[in-house]
Formats: sequence, structure tokens, C-alpha cells
Amino acid sequence: MKAFASSICCILLVLPVYAQPHSTLEKPRKAQNIASFARLYGYVRYFYPGDEAAKLDWDKFEMYAIPKVEQARDAVALKGVLDSMFLPIAPALRIFDETHPETFDKSQLVPSKKDTNALKIIRWQHLGMGNAHENGVYQSRRTGRDEGDSRHQFGNLMTNLPAKKYQGRAFIFKAAVKTRLSSDYESSGHLWFRVDRENKKTGFFDNMARHGIRSGDWDYYQITGTIDKDAEYLSFGMMLWGDGKMWVDDAQLYVADDAGHFQRVTELDGDFEKAKEGEQPRPWFQPSGITMYQDDVSRETSKTGDQSICISHLYEPMRLFKQATHMGDYIHKSIGNGLAINMPLAVFGDDDHTYPLPDKTLNNALQGDLSELSSQFDKHPEDPTVMMSSAVKMWNVYEHFYPYFDRIALDWQQALQDLILETYNAKTKDDFEQVLLKYIALTHDGHGKTFSEKSGTQPYFHRPFEWEWVENKLVVTQVYDKSLALHPGDIVLKVGEKDAKTFIDKRLEISPGATPGFKYYRAYSGGSTKDSTKATTILVVDSMGNTHSVTYRFNIPNDEIKYNTSPNTVTWEKMETGIYYLNLNNIDMPEIDSLMPELVKAKSIICDMRGYPKSTIKFIQHLLVKEDTAKNWMRIPEIIYPDHGFSGFKNSGWQLSPVEPHIPAKIFLITDPRAISYAESYTGMLQGYKLATLIGEPTAGTNGNVNSVELLAGYAFRFTGMKVVKLDGTPLFGVGFIPDIPISKTIKGVQAGRDELLEKALVEARR
Repeated sequence: MKAFASSICCILLVLPVYAQPHSTLEKPRKAQNIASFARLYGYVRYFYPGDEAAKLDWDKFEMYAIPKVEQARDAVALKGVLDSMFLPIAPALRIFDETHPETFDKSQLVPSKKDTNALKIIRWQHLGMGNAHENGVYQSRRTGRDEGDSRHQFGNLMTNLPAKKYQGRAFIFKAAVKTRLSSDYESSGHLWFRVDRENKKTGFFDNMARHGIRSGDWDYYQITGTIDKDAEYLSFGMMLWGDGKMWVDDAQLYVADDAGHFQRVTELDGDFEKAKEGEQPRPWFQPSGITMYQDDVSRETSKTGDQSICISHLYEPMRLFKQATHMGDYIHKSIGNGLAINMPLAVFGDDDHTYPLPDKTLNNALQGDLSELSSQFDKHPEDPTVMMSSAVKMWNVYEHFYPYFDRIALDWQQALQDLILETYNAKTKDDFEQVLLKYIALTHDGHGKTFSEKSGTQPYFHRPFEWEWVENKLVVTQVYDKSLALHPGDIVLKVGEKDAKTFIDKRLEISPGATPGFKYYRAYSGGSTKDSTKATTILVVDSMGNTHSVTYRFNIPNDEIKYNTSPNTVTWEKMETGIYYLNLNNIDMPEIDSLMPELVKAKSIICDMRGYPKSTIKFIQHLLVKEDTAKNWMRIPEIIYPDHGFSGFKNSGWQLSPVEPHIPAKIFLITDPRAISYAESYTGMLQGYKLATLIGEPTAGTNGNVNSVELLAGYAFRFTGMKVVKLDGTPLFGVGFIPDIPISKTIKGVQAGRDELLEKALVEARR
């Protein structure tokens, strides 16, 4: 039996109720109560494995519980309230006075008159934080319980190829297949083939839906058809639907030549002989989001040679990864106010119940109270309980699922106490969103932000110019409204009544970011408003030293502003003989393909990554000279314990292969703090394989798929749910990619209208 323990030090002193007048104690007392509730809420909601907790309407529960918890006048009363709330949904939970610790009683988990060998073990597994509102890579599931997620009903191994040279031609995709399936008649093996056309349209598609493969003997199967004339990519592979195993060997693609003769496409390792046993063979890969199946090279059986590929359904039904808690594992946690808990992390269950069963009287009382609670609270974002409920959930999501606490110095437990007190002080929706943003900023999460899920179509408006933090000054860099007495290079001295530094410092408090550069970017680029009549006055000094005031309104619709983009608006340019410029923020892969005859002859190519690139990963493949073998730099936490107690990670990488034609040119990549997330994956490939020289400023230092979380009344936030490192395993978070040749904007350069980073890249490209 394992116990997982921690203690929480409460800094605020718990005074007897009679020590001071009630009015002076009310808010601190309430805050301490809510802090204890918040910790217990997170443990039960995300880690108690019983059916009652899993099926609970947690939004209603929070709205019902918080007012009652607030009114508990001491620890004894608080324990009584928490027992009445949580025991009906977590009957194996025990709450007790820390000075009288209780021993965890494993026997309470064993139902009477039940054969435990016939029961299932129910426990939570979180691959990141599963979210019903997100169709992504993160999943949460209880083992032994089919929660109805259809995304994991099939395993898939696939590859894709550029289609331009095959447009309009007949093809044959064939492979040898054998299966070992469960008795479920719906389980079957399939080949599939899809043509991806221009503008994201689908052309030819066949997945053998009406003639799945169930034979246990090796045999050949094929898909035939014609590739669409506007095809961009061919995607094809093999999939296992349902349970069991599927072996595939000798997978080949044949395309007709001009004479109508079928020629084998040689880019595929279709006999799977090159990869080692237990590995995934390139260029084949498993799409993201599939966690219930494994694709490995196998020597167990083959049609030709010694190896085949095996797609197999993983572990027990509905299990996300190997690590899991065991019967008898429990947590012992302090929750504040002198209270602690023991709570099992695994319970027994059958098809109808988990055990132990809740007390019927307590359960009926709770369910009756919840049924009478109005759902109208979801329409009142300024209701204090709505705001407190949202704060509690946000804190818990970060506490249990955020993968970067090991990279920051932060007492998140103390932050909970402060967050609750500041939530009490919030009176309006805007007040509360600023509170959430302030505490998200403490986590240094560059993806972190608040937003409204139910904001409707009301637009936001931007100031009629841009400014940036240049040489420790707030500097105008672009002017949209030419009627304003503003010019690039003007230095902002005051914004309203605040001097520029104070203004930016206050913005930094609510600007999440992992690196200083990105925090400043968010601080100066933010500030949009729904009020297009809002007027602000700034004091500026121009390049001649003249000081004057400018009053402006936020009158530029946000959708007219291009955020996270390079200052250069072109997609590409031939700068001079042998030197090309590619704006990766604007150019797409078909346009790069059209330039390929010139790029393969280029001496140097300058790539602009000051922002967020389009889907041009194939460009990297034209630069590679060897296989991309880095497969552990993207890491989704495997979570079975609370308080970011990760048991491991599901690792992956891009694992790209070189493609022809190879581009031998020298590559210079311009970067700055706007390069975040996918832009840093892209930059990491170029730097990690020494394919480019980086010029400019460090990137944002934040990567990993974002996870959006709905709160109450339209409140929502997003956070980074995946840990990403550099290709060599060293930290990316809080560091970013450091340029080989550092250079930043200068005020004189802005005044002169120069792009100093591009100028420096051009100097280097000429060498």
C-alpha cells in the first residue's frame, strides 16, 4: 500500500471567532475556508475514481457549495460542511483533524459479498488534462469505464507524399495483411487512401469501410483509383478498428506513368526491414491524438523478409498509458485550517457501481439540493460565487496539470490564498478577468490568457498605431491613422497620467510570458477594448526633441490588425543574385514548391520567423541531409497523482525524412520574441540540426499544445498542457532559442524606417 503525502503551510493566522469583531475577520475567514474547499475540490474532481464524482454536475456543485463553505466559522464547522458536501460523491474520502491523524482503512474499499476477482479496478489516468470541449492530444479517462470517446476506437499508421507529379494518374496501393482480433464482430483491419486537394478539399477517398479485413492468414489487399488533377498531397496507410492486432507487410504504392504502366514509388519503406524491432518505421507515423494503439516493427510474423508492422490495441480497455495506481494506493494531504484527508486513488467497480457505495440519505439530500439550484447563475458573470468558482477551477487546473512548475520559483499554494482575496475584491467582469490574468502571469505561461467563450460578435478595437519597447523606451513603430501627429521613432513619455515605464510595468503584471522579451511583447501589444469611443492622451517626444500631446481613440477593428507577423509584408523576394528572402509568416508550401528550381541554386536564403509560420514543414525536409531521429522533445504528462505528480511522459517528435530536391544554400533565420509555440518547433529543427544561423532576438520560450478550459458564465482561459524541450533535451521554457548573431531594433533605426534585423541577415548572406 502506498501513501502519497504533502503538507500545506497556511501563512494567514486562524484566529478564534471571538477575538475581534466579526467584520474584521469575515473576509480572511472566508478566504481560508474557500482555500480548503479549493484543494479538496481538485483532489476529488480530478482524482477520486468513483462513479458519483465522475457523473457530478461540478458547476452546480461549486455554486451550491461555496456559499455554505464561506459561512463555516471555525475548523470544526468547516469539516462538517465539507463532509456533507463530499462524502455523498466520494464515500471513501476521510476528512479529519490533523492533530488526530487517521489511518487509511483499505478494507472499506472491498464490497461485502463480492468476489473482487470479478470486479474492475477503477482509477484516473490523465494524458495532460482531458477536456470535453477540445478535440486534441490531451485525454482524461477512468480505467474500467467506457466514457464514450470514439477517437480511440482505431489505431492508424500513415504517411503522406507531395502529389504534384502524380496528378491525374491511376494508382494502386497494396499490402499484405493478417489480423488477430477480439470476438467483437466490429473489429477489423483496413487499408486507406486519401487525396488532399487544393483549399483543404478532399478528393479520392477509400478506407475499405465495407470490406474490412478479419482473416488470420497473410493475404494481399489493395485500393485502386485515380489521383485528382488538383491534388496537393497523398495520404495513405493502414488502420485497426477495435481490439486486437493487425500486421502489415510489403506495403507498396504504384502510380501509372505516361504510357499507362504502373511504377513503384520508391520513397516508402514498405517492407519495414530498415527499422529496429519495437520502433516506428519512417516515413510512416502515428497521427497525434491516438493513445489507445501502438504501432511497432515486429518480428513475430511477416509476409516477406523478417519484419512487419504491428498495430495493436493497448493494455486494458480504456487505458491511456501503462502507469496506473493500484488498489490500496491513496493520498494523505493537508487542505488547510488544520484539516487533512485520506483518499483512495483506486476503487473496485462492476458494471453498475463503484465501491464503497455512498450513504443513501446523504446522497439523496445532496442531489435534492442540487436539483433545486437554478442554472441561471451561468448568465451572471459578476455574481461573486460565479467568480469564486471560476478562480477555484483555474487554480486547480494549473496545480494538477501545468507541466512547468519545475522551471519557475512560485509558491502556488500561497497564490491560492491571495487569488481568493483578490477575487472577493473584484466587482465587475473586467476586474475579475484582470485578477485571473494576474495569477496566470505568475506561472510564466506564454500561452496563458483569459477570453470569453460567450462574447458574441461584439468586436474589439485597437489603438491607431503600434508601439514597442525599444532600448528601454516605449517607441512608436507604425502609424495607421495618418492624421495623428505621430511618426515612427517618436518616444512615448506618458500614457494618460502614468509615465511610460510605470504604464508598461503595470501591464507586465498581467502579461504572461516565459522570457522577458515575450512578456514585454504582450505588455505593449495588448490593451484592445470594446469601446471604440475610448480616448487616451499620450505625451511624446519626436526625433527633433519636440514634445507634444496626442489624443487618440481605439478605433481600428482588431480583425484588421495582423498580430505575430513580420514587419515585412511580402511573401518572398529575390534580394540580389543568389540571395532569396522567404517570409515564413506569409508564404505557403505550394509557393515554396513553385520557387524550388531557383532555391536549389541559391547561395543563401533568409527566412523570416518574426511571428507565426504557415504550414511549411516540408521546407525543412528539403534542407535535411539525414533522418530526423529526435523523438522525445514533445512530452505530454502522464498523470496519476495530484499536485503535478507526473508518473512519466508520452514522448514524440516530428521525425522528418529528407526529401528531394535538396536545398544546399546557407540558411539565415531571423527571430524575435513573437516566435512562439509552432514557430519554436520549426526554429528548433533548424537550430538542432545546424541547418540555419539564427539572427535577431531570443524566441518566446513557450511551446506545447494549448488547452482551453471553460469556466462559468462565459469565462474561459487557456494554458500550456505539454512540456517541450530542445532537440538535445535541454530546457526551452523560459530560455527560448538564442540567436547566433544577436541584434535588436534601435530607436534611430525605427526613425529611419530601417529593418535592422533583415539588413544584418543580408550582410551575413553575402559572405
